[in-house]
Amino acid sequence: MQHLQFDLAFFGAASLNQGVVSYEDEEDVAVKQLAMQAARTKILIAESDKYEKHSKYILGKIEDFDYWITDKKPDPDLVEALKDKVTILYDGKDSDYE
Repeated sequence: MQHLQFDLAFFGAASLNQGVVSYEDEEDVAVKQLAMQAARTKILIAESDKYEKHSKYILGKIEDFDYWITDKKPDPDLVEALKDKVTILYDGKDSDYE
């Protein structure tokens, strides 16, 4: 995998707590770390039921990704903290931009 390059890489999170993306499987994180290094554009997929969950093995922080796709608008403080660091995409039903 060290000689591969990806235009896009999608990462589904097991948990997302205090801006940290983590997983339950150590080997899974090792492979994902290689993919993170090889990808031009990194996309995190973490729906709201992953917020505030805890997993053992850390991949990185939300801002290590270029995009974060989720089902609901995150907490306004988190949105502000990530401004200009990651593009957050979510279902606009609860936004002011319908």
